[in-house]
Amino acid sequence: MQKFFYLVQDYIEGKNLAQELREVGSFSEGEVINILKEILNLLNYIHNYDGTNGVIHRDIKPANIIRCSQDDKLYLIDFGAVKQILQGLEVETTSIVLDPHFAPPEQFDHDKVSPASDLYATATTCLCLLTGFTDTRELILNSSWRAHVPVSDQHFAKALDEMLKRRQEDRPQSAQEVLKILSGERNSGSHPTQRPNSGSSPKPRMLRRFLDWVKQLPRRWRSIISFVFPFSLGIAIAVACYFIFHPKSPVPPPPFANYFSRGEESLIAQLNAKSKNPSCKDAYNLKQEGMKAFKQASSSANENLFKKADDLFTQSIDKFKLDPNVTNSSTNFCIVDPETFIYQYNSKVAQTVSARNGSLPTIAVVIPSESNLDITLEILRGVAQVLKEQNTNTPLFQILLVKDNNNLIEDVKRIANYISNNNIPEEFDYFQKSQNLGVIGRYTSRYIWEAGGIYGGQKLVLIAPTSTAIREFPPETLQPNLHHYVFRTASNDSIAAKNLAEYMWDALKLRKVLIIYESTDPHSKSLTEEFQNQLTNRNPNEINYQLCDLSASSFNKKNCISTVKTAEAEVNALMLAPGYITLNNILNIAQLGANRNFKILTGDVLYNRQISKNPETFTNKIVLAVFSHADKVQNNFKSQTINLWGIKKVSWRTMTSYDAAQAFVKALSDLRENANPTRQNIYEKLNNTSFSAPGATTEVRFDPDHDRKAATGVGVLVQLNRSNPNSDEYGFTLLETPQRNNP
Repeated sequence: MQKFFYLVQDYIEGKNLAQELREVGSFSEGEVINILKEILNLLNYIHNYDGTNGVIHRDIKPANIIRCSQDDKLYLIDFGAVKQILQGLEVETTSIVLDPHFAPPEQFDHDKVSPASDLYATATTCLCLLTGFTDTRELILNSSWRAHVPVSDQHFAKALDEMLKRRQEDRPQSAQEVLKILSGERNSGSHPTQRPNSGSSPKPRMLRRFLDWVKQLPRRWRSIISFVFPFSLGIAIAVACYFIFHPKSPVPPPPFANYFSRGEESLIAQLNAKSKNPSCKDAYNLKQEGMKAFKQASSSANENLFKKADDLFTQSIDKFKLDPNVTNSSTNFCIVDPETFIYQYNSKVAQTVSARNGSLPTIAVVIPSESNLDITLEILRGVAQVLKEQNTNTPLFQILLVKDNNNLIEDVKRIANYISNNNIPEEFDYFQKSQNLGVIGRYTSRYIWEAGGIYGGQKLVLIAPTSTAIREFPPETLQPNLHHYVFRTASNDSIAAKNLAEYMWDALKLRKVLIIYESTDPHSKSLTEEFQNQLTNRNPNEINYQLCDLSASSFNKKNCISTVKTAEAEVNALMLAPGYITLNNILNIAQLGANRNFKILTGDVLYNRQISKNPETFTNKIVLAVFSHADKVQNNFKSQTINLWGIKKVSWRTMTSYDAAQAFVKALSDLRENANPTRQNIYEKLNNTSFSAPGATTEVRFDPDHDRKAATGVGVLVQLNRSNPNSDEYGFTLLETPQRNNP
């Protein structure tokens, strides 16, 4: 008989670690080690609460760890997701992703959980506390968290390494094991595995029979055997020993092989997998079957299987039921999956003659890793919307989706090399003759210089829909400029800074501003310097600004937060220019500033759901400089977004991604008479001063530097106001007053 338990949770008075983190920005290494030890002792108890069975928490994160105000001890709370460790529980009842920033891989894969699952979440909690960065999945992708988190205590570093291993069976299996690693005990952290059975030795009587048989042979044959037999036996023993003591390991897949897909596997979070809407679940299941058929078709070059994949993807799309009365937070809500549209397109064009003979080129679309799902969906919607407008009977190109980790420069460089060298890991033979002729890439300004140089070195055009940093460094910095093979469809930081400075000076009539930025991030530094120049060019004697740099150390983070808390008459506006790594700290500072009724000015990095989820804090208090707003789009683009995605007003990133795809469509259309377009042909078309392509808002044109050419509606200001019916999908409305028409 199974035993069940009742759970009674005490009320603990105090702050949780997420609240403490918002106040201090980050914890010291020593503080995190002490926190880890306390949590491990708690887990040691709950995993073995009655000596035989235990419970798995499944939702460990800073918000579920409270520091009691009376005794300063840590308490683990919110056991609503807890599961007993019992035999025979089904996967669906034991594994669920409760917080994607902290959950272990097995919860994403819907596998059974174990105490090692809680250890993984505890380790991600430690990374969050060390860095102040809640999106810990980015930090640990490919086990490269050390690149962002310098740790001096090597026992602590080893413990995190062990706890963060992808396979739960490779991690420590108990909290006690981790405590031993932290204490530096020998052999801690190693998990013995059984050596394959080497088999039994030959039976002595078999050898005796052989020797008796040899004695009966003529002397001449016995002499030959006496020479050959020891030699052969020696070789046999050596070979046997090699295979016994050096068991053959399975050949691992090439690095990053699962980062590329044309339709054989999903590169994004599995949308609708847990929806309670039957149509949504059907859509999810049909997509899985479609990807299976696409993979079989790719490996066998079977046109009928591509047709089957096409049919399954089409059925999946048809299952999406957009109910305007169902909210996004509802379990019945069905998210229209743009990846399925792209795979449907690839299935159709794979059946054409040009695909079969290898003459149909490829455009790679690089998206963020799983933790940036919102941005990924925005980019894929823009690309998919262009594909829906194409004639799939006479296609111009096919799509290769590529997942990238924009926080790790080595990953960015390796993936860019794979694409630019036309050397995709584990690419099916069916697609190997297809030439990569272009890239649409969501690269942060921090790394687009590296990626752009790699692509440009192989004469491969990269069109970046989200990068905005000024592309030319001052000569004294000795930094290379952004490669000329990089084109960009978003407005750059000079336009954003001009709009923000103009709004602060002319509309708000404010003269005292605190600028918080990250000096090591190109976008942050670019926007800050342009903003300063705009202000000082107006009246250097009248303007008063302070600078606070977040990037140098955790002390600076705390110092900037303290500056906002204590600022009085010397500040009446905040200008926030975060880099990607300091985004979490900027969000904390923005909230502090809004609570103090400062006017907040910022760039497009803060155009995200985290801001829009706090309308009571930021409504009409925060103004962002972005590429454009949905009120500026063309009517045909707007009608398509409603028809395809059920979104009346999409984000600016969907617009710039649509524009990037349209630029490649126009270039390849102009080259249609050329049977074999080349990378150089594409570059020459885009580089032509007369080039233009239809865009979501205005025509896509590039200036001599290959940035988006300034035009009316390119570069606008928006503010958060969810209650306004004119707000876009994130709740931002176009700020029309004062009127600004660029250029």
